[in-house]
Formats: sequence, C-alpha cells, structure tokens
Amino acid sequence: MQSVSIRYSTSVSRTLVRVLKVGAIVWCVIPFVWIFACLGQLLTEFVRAMPTNHALWAIQQALLTFASQVIAPLATILAGCLLLLIFLDDRIIVSRQGLVLPLSLCVQFYCHRNRLWSELKKSVLIKRNGRNVCLKLNFTDGKFVVFEADEMCEDDLNKLLIAARTLAPADERDKDALNDSNNAESPGHQIPLDISTFTSLWESELTLRFRATTYVPLLPGRVLNTGIIVVKAISYGGSSAIYLARRQNGTPVVLKEFVVADSLDAETRSKALTMFKKEAMLLSKLEHKDIAKIYDHFVEDGRHYMTLQYIQGEDLRRLVARRGPISEKRVCLWMRQILAVLQYLEHQSPPVVHRDLTPENIVLRPKGNLAVIDFGAANEFIGTATGTVVGKQGYISPEQFRGKAELKSDIYSLGCTAHFLLTGKEPEALMQSCPKNFNKQVTDNINDLIMQTTCQKAEERPTAEQVLKTIETVGLYRESLV
Repeated sequence: MQSVSIRYSTSVSRTLVRVLKVGAIVWCVIPFVWIFACLGQLLTEFVRAMPTNHALWAIQQALLTFASQVIAPLATILAGCLLLLIFLDDRIIVSRQGLVLPLSLCVQFYCHRNRLWSELKKSVLIKRNGRNVCLKLNFTDGKFVVFEADEMCEDDLNKLLIAARTLAPADERDKDALNDSNNAESPGHQIPLDISTFTSLWESELTLRFRATTYVPLLPGRVLNTGIIVVKAISYGGSSAIYLARRQNGTPVVLKEFVVADSLDAETRSKALTMFKKEAMLLSKLEHKDIAKIYDHFVEDGRHYMTLQYIQGEDLRRLVARRGPISEKRVCLWMRQILAVLQYLEHQSPPVVHRDLTPENIVLRPKGNLAVIDFGAANEFIGTATGTVVGKQGYISPEQFRGKAELKSDIYSLGCTAHFLLTGKEPEALMQSCPKNFNKQVTDNINDLIMQTTCQKAEERPTAEQVLKTIETVGLYRESLV
C-alpha cells in the first residue's frame, strides 16, 4: 500500500504560524542586525589589538564580549525557526506499517512521531448531535493523540478511519472510558453524544443486524484463498452474513457470504448456483457512480462469496432512526437519484432488477449523494435453493413474493422506501402504502405518488420515467437542495 498524505493543522498551529511570520522582524531580523553589528565591533577590536603587545589577551576579551552579546539573539533566532518548523508541519503520512504524525501533535500530546499500527490499542470516534467531533487513537504505551474533525476535510477523515480500521489490529471496546468522557460534561451544559468505535463506520444499527445463523460465520482475521482478510462481521442471520474485509494491499471491501445446507438435493443446489453465477457476472459489469461495484464472486469450502465496493456513509434506515422523518422535498430529491439508477438498470441488456431496494441498502455519502450498496442476487440464490422468500417483506412487491420479480418490482420497493423516509414507520407488507395516514404533513401529491408506486398490480404502477416526470411536474423537486 502506498503512503497517503493527509493535511491536518489545528487553529492554534495556524495562529502561531501567522504570529511567527508577522513577528519575524522581532525574533529574526532585529537579532540578525544586532549580530552583524557585534561582528563589526569584533573586527574593529581585532584591528586595534594587532599592533599591541597584548594582542592575544585583547582578542580573547573581544571574543568573550562578542559571545555574550550574540548568544541571546542566536537563541531567539533558533527558537523561532524551531517553532516555525514544528507548526508548519501539517501532514499525516499513512502507510501500511503505521502513520507519521505532525510535529505539532507530537509536542501537544508528548508522543513519538512514528507510530506503528501494531501499537494501536483502541480507536474511538466521538460524535455530537450526529456530527463528528474528534478521533482519538490510544496506543499500547499509554500515549494517545486526538484529531479534531473540524480541522480536516471529511474525505481525509474517512481515509484515516478506514486505514485505522483495516490496517490496525482489532481495537478494544472500552465503553467505560467512553461513558466517562460523556459524563465529563457539566450538568448544566450536557450535550447528547453519539460515540462509536471504528468498527461502526460502515455498519448501520449494528445491534439490530445480528440474528441466529444456520452455520458458523467467519471470525475476524480469517484469510480466504483469494487473499481477502476478514476484519469484522457487519451483520448475519439465517444463511448469510456480511463482513467488512480488506485485500492484501489494504483496500477495504465488503464481503457477502451465503451458505446452502448440504441436506438440499443436488439438482436444486446446482440450479441455484447456476442462476447466481449468471447474475453475479451480469452485475459485475455494471458501471455507475451511484452503484457499489461488484468486484468478484467465488466459492470456498462450500460457501459462496461476493466482494463489493466499500462505500463510506450512513444508510437511510440509520439516518431516519437518528433524525426522524425526512422532509418531502428531500425525499423527492433522493427518489430522483434512485430513479436514475433504476433507469440505468432498465437499459441494460438484459434489464437488471435490483430486488432488494430498501433503506438499509441505500447509503447517504458524506457529500450528500446516495449510493446503492447491495443487490438481491444473494437473496434470490438462497430463495431458489431453499424454496423460501428471502428479503425484507415490507418492501417486497406481491409479484416478487410469488417469485416473479420484474422491473416494476423495484418501483414498488422505492415507494415503500419513500413511505419509510416520510413517516419513520415500516410499510405494511404486500399492501399499498399511504404515508399521509401516518404523517399529516405529507401533501396529497406525494401521497398519491407513493400510492401509485405501491399498487398491488405491477401493470398499474408507473415506470421510472413516469415517476420522474410526476415529481418534476408537481414541483416536488428543487435544484437548490443539491
């Protein structure tokens, strides 16, 4: 993995640099002038002393006088240059082995500049009201360093987070220390804090995503034959699991795993595997900026895997859990983005049906745009092999429930997702959604649109193009929201 340079400087460092630059005339120019003046005086004393009988003694006295006169100015110049060098260093160098800290942070936290990932004991991301506050790295020697989120751009913070999570050993879960930092707020000024470790960067509502499985999931640190290294389980349940993993070069990826019981007959297993391979190959060819790229699919020890692009962000279910129902205009803006993805899938040859368009599978990126992070191919594979419907039934259309998914099945799922965003309530399974029944602030226009997209009969639902035209016609979308 090549080293990555991340710019980081605190407001204190920038202020000190400005002060040192402005004050250079005091700590640099004036002392230099004084030193040169003393040097001129020293040369004059040399010239006067040479013809005399006591020249050696006079020169020694002149040198001592010169040294006493310039030692303070020289110290001032050296101190100013050293401080300027320290506070101008604003780069964090991240590599596969570890990171190199800016000199200013080393001075501030009394720690070594070069830190190895193997020395990282615990990593904590602290949030306040949903916003990143700071990132704290604790090392095994008792030292720590804190990066203020406001002092670096979001992308650089993400790079540092991903590096710490994928290259460092598994960090400790020290909830007591986190609670102590939360309780440090004075009673009269308590602010709700949302504190999480790096292991929750990509996860959403992690505690709700773990259920009993029919097999033993992979353990952190497991290296697959393809070189993929399991970092941590993101979710698991039934016959499938999702892991945060990384390649040998440190690149983070998402690993999907699904297992079919050996008790199934060979014909059923073969049919399901053939269908999955065909669809996985088709999905791996998709190239869209708002779709998580599917890199590969493979089988190992009887388990089937897919590797997907790691996308940093917060999924819409977690967002609603944190913020509550989303505004109508914002929902329409997001619907436009997802509809653009559905139109792209519709124009593939053959057309691609997503089959798992739910709030969990739509991520809001740090810059505000959405990304679809998962497809229903794995669910379809398990469903074919086991003869059961796999998926979130509140978002599955009636025809998909019967095993006949089509393009308008995704329109139904999108309508159900919009219902959830507008109300914060789960849509009723296999029913037409009416968000106005749960949120009276929903206008008739958007309510009618959601009802149309969730019609029981696929032929009565609008196409992606028709939904887009409806949103624009009734004025539910404003470009200023981008």
